[in-house]
Amino acid sequence: MLIGLILGVLALAAVAMAVAVERIQTAMLERDAISTGLRWTDGLAGHLDSLVPVLRGEELSETDRRTIALASQLGGLRDFVIFDQQGRAVASSNENEIGRVNSSAYWEDQVLRGQPHVALESVPDPAGGRTAVVAETYLPVFDPAPGARRVIGAFEAYLDVTASAEAYSRLGLYMSVVGVALILLSGGTAIAFVWRNAVHRSEREETLALAREAAEAANEAKSRFLATMSHEIRTPMSGVLATLELMERTPLQDSQREMLTVVRRSAEALLELLNQILDLSKIEAGKLGLSRRPFDPREMLENAVAIMRPAAARKSIALELSIAPDLPPVVLGDDARIRQILLNLLGNAVKFTETGSVTVAVERDGSLAEAIAISVADRGIGIEPSALERLFMPFEQADSATAAQYGGTGLGLAVSRQLAELMGGRLEAKSVPGAGSTFRFLVPLPASDERPLGASAERFDAAHLGLSVLVADDDATNRWVVERQLGLLGCSVTVAENGAEALELWRRDPERWQALITDWHMPVLDGPGLLRALRMDASVPDRLVMMTAAGAPEDIAAARAAGADAVLIKPVSLRALSDALVPGGLSATAAPRSTGEDSGGATGLSVLDVRELAEMCGGDAALLGGALERFAARLEVSLDLLSSGEAPGRIAAEAHKLRGAAASVGAERLAAAAGALEDHARSSAGSRIDAADLETLNREAVLLREALADDPAGKLGENA
Repeated sequence: MLIGLILGVLALAAVAMAVAVERIQTAMLERDAISTGLRWTDGLAGHLDSLVPVLRGEELSETDRRTIALASQLGGLRDFVIFDQQGRAVASSNENEIGRVNSSAYWEDQVLRGQPHVALESVPDPAGGRTAVVAETYLPVFDPAPGARRVIGAFEAYLDVTASAEAYSRLGLYMSVVGVALILLSGGTAIAFVWRNAVHRSEREETLALAREAAEAANEAKSRFLATMSHEIRTPMSGVLATLELMERTPLQDSQREMLTVVRRSAEALLELLNQILDLSKIEAGKLGLSRRPFDPREMLENAVAIMRPAAARKSIALELSIAPDLPPVVLGDDARIRQILLNLLGNAVKFTETGSVTVAVERDGSLAEAIAISVADRGIGIEPSALERLFMPFEQADSATAAQYGGTGLGLAVSRQLAELMGGRLEAKSVPGAGSTFRFLVPLPASDERPLGASAERFDAAHLGLSVLVADDDATNRWVVERQLGLLGCSVTVAENGAEALELWRRDPERWQALITDWHMPVLDGPGLLRALRMDASVPDRLVMMTAAGAPEDIAAARAAGADAVLIKPVSLRALSDALVPGGLSATAAPRSTGEDSGGATGLSVLDVRELAEMCGGDAALLGGALERFAARLEVSLDLLSSGEAPGRIAAEAHKLRGAAASVGAERLAAAAGALEDHARSSAGSRIDAADLETLNREAVLLREALADDPAGKLGENA
């Protein structure tokens, strides 16, 4: 674009130079014509005897006529005319000109005002020779009387200035050549500079792109390494801790119990260190996801303080909790990460306090919209003001003596501050050496009208429905979950892998089933097609239930139009399933929350949130664990197929299956990534799948594998 601009400027410069050269040539030729005309008229005026009388109205003498005729025959002067003050031709080398009146505008404006006038014209040679350039010059004649300065007439001379015109034309050509050369030289220099700069910028951008790709590849490798390390270390560490806990319940000698306690505490410290390192790495890589769910802040605070009470009691430290009365009963936020920050602050406060108390104060704060401030104040050793900010740097502590005496890695506060900032809040510290410290955690937690699920899923006392139910779903994980949910409801279940198989089973024995549950998208025959086919039969189940991962109003309306008595949005809770199977019960559920438009970039999406799946399982940890185990196996099969380069239609079908399965277990980010891949595959019109979609899906799968390795079902069992 810049080179085009330079070329445009060069073209304009060339045109401007050509115009300027032409004007210079014309001006110089006009000046020469006037000078030549003055020489002629001065010469003739000096040889005419009756010039002044003629201009005053007398006749031109015969001698003067011959003189004018002779002059007009000499080289350079083609015609000669004398005008009086009224502009009438009184003498001329051409007799036909005598008596002609000059009515041109320049006669009044220039000649009678004492200014010469010249006009140039090209006159072709009748014989075919070269074209002549003739200058028509008008030169005023002034009154010869002493002191008189008035025009009494004028000479008109037609001069042949061809030679001068050719000379100036050659001069203009030389000027044009030199000017064009200078313009081309300067333009070439500018273009070369711009071109070199563009090449340099392109090379720099290519280098930066390669560096960015290398950094992204390294970051991806780091994510895979973190996921692998998390699984490979946390799994044996969980086994170690569980074994130690079991050993502590067996008969032991006092010395053995003491050694076992040391081993257990060391293992717990090692696991905590691993968690902190992984959290820090995730934050730095931008991989740490935050949840946004309703929870009871009082319950969360009381549980966190209760965890630290034994440690405080061992040091005879009073641990107090003060909660402002205007704290909302339910708020929206990531309660797990808030608890992590609070436990870290409480752990430090208890660690560095030898006598006195530790106080946790919770109140509303107006400095941030809908914010809650949690302050942890201790009466410990305090911190020097110069060391306060250094506390929040990774692997930093106040001083080496503190690290040597109290231990620790210096990661807890660094992770806590970065978590606070990720949640839109901040973590600050104030301290007086020898008098204690106060850490204040401020986080936006808007009030919510939703029902919190709590730390573990609420158990549902399943009613014994005693129904015979036919289930159609193409996903094995979904079939397994629904089959066991219906088992908890006291139902007998028959499963089919698609709508066509379910329709065949139904028509074979229509009196066998009282209800049918079908997924929406299935091969061969989808859910709406199955419902329409059943509605056309004479015998129809008492309840036709549609399940879908989409929750838009138009989707629910389409399902109802196909004949569904109830529409369930995945993941489906046990209570919702029970209500949907009761005639006159639930007609449709709402999606639990928006899954956003994409993975990774959508806020509020969880890598794995099993609370709703746990509610689907009626709080049964074993059932939850089985569902997650089947989904983990299903995930690997889907990823292999999606990465195999299949046609877009096959990719879209498999991505849809994975989307539904992921939504059922609470893997929101993976479900969103699979949905994006499905949409792009369906719109690709036979072209290849965008590698960016697969990369996003694989990235979310890495995070999900790590979350599955944390044994969420086991944690549910511990908290139940």
